[in-house]
Amino acid sequence: MLAARWSDDIRGDAAFHHSAWHYINLPYKPDGQPASVQTVDPPPENILRAYRTNLNILRSTAPVSTKAVALCWIFHLIGDVHQPLHTVALFTTQFPPPEGDRGGTRFSIRAREGASTISLHTFWDDLILGSERFQSVRNTATALRVQPDHARAQLTELTETQCEEWAKQESFSLAKDQAYRNGQLRGSRDQQNGEVFPADYIATVKPLAERRIVLAGYRLADVLTQTVSHGTDASPAGTPSASANVGDVRGNKHSKVYHLSGCPSYEAMSPANIVPFASEAEAQQAGYRKAKNCP
Repeated sequence: MLAARWSDDIRGDAAFHHSAWHYINLPYKPDGQPASVQTVDPPPENILRAYRTNLNILRSTAPVSTKAVALCWIFHLIGDVHQPLHTVALFTTQFPPPEGDRGGTRFSIRAREGASTISLHTFWDDLILGSERFQSVRNTATALRVQPDHARAQLTELTETQCEEWAKQESFSLAKDQAYRNGQLRGSRDQQNGEVFPADYIATVKPLAERRIVLAGYRLADVLTQTVSHGTDASPAGTPSASANVGDVRGNKHSKVYHLSGCPSYEAMSPANIVPFASEAEAQQAGYRKAKNCP
C-alpha cells in the first residue's frame, strides 16, 4: 500500500518526482461547443510513456535500487490510469484552451447542498477510500473483491492487456459519458462556490469507480506475474537471464515497428529512434508491431 502511494508522497522531491507521469490529458470537446473552442493534444511526457519506461526498467538488468523505484511507479500508474479523470481534459467556452479544466482539477463541484466545494478530480480520487488506516483500506479492498460482479470471470475487460487501451478506450470513455455526463454536468470555475451534483450522480458513478479500482488490482497482479516470469530477479547477480537482454528487440519510436536481431533493418535504425525491449511481447504491449521483413 505504501509503495502504491509513494509516487504521491515524494511530490516536490526533484530526484524522483515527475508531475506529468500521473495523467494524460486526452482532449474532450462536447457536442454543441462552438468552433472557436480549440482542443490541445497531450504532451508526449504522460502516464502512458511513464508506464512503458518503468515496465522496461523492471524487465531489464538495471540495479535493484532502480527497479524498486520503477516498481513503485508501476503500482501507482496502473491505479491512476483507471481513474477516468487522469485521462482527460475538458475543453469548452467555460474551460478554454490551452489547458481546459486540467482533468477536472478546475471543475468545481459540491457533492450536496451545504457541502464544501472541491474539484471534480478530487471527488473521483476520493470516491472509494475515505481513510488512510491500513485496516480500513484492507477491509474496503476485501469487500470490493468478494462482490460477485467483481469476480475475475465477470470482468470481461481483463481480456484487454494494453495500458493505452485502459486509458483511451476505457477511462477516457467513462470520463466523457459518466464523469462529465456527455458534457451536461454543471461545474464552476469558482473554487469557493462549486455547482451541486445532480441527485443521482454519486449513486450512479460509485459502482463504476469500484469496478475500475478492482480492474486495476487484477491488472496490476497480472503485470507483476508476467514481469516475474521474465526471470530477471531469479538470475545470479550480474548474470542476466536470456529473456532480459534488453536490445534483442528494437522498436522504432516513429514508425511503432519493432525489429529482431538479424532482421534487415535491425542495425539500420538511427540510434535516436531506437526503443529497446526485452521481448516481442513487451514491444507488442507497448503498441509496436513486428516489421514485415522480419521472419
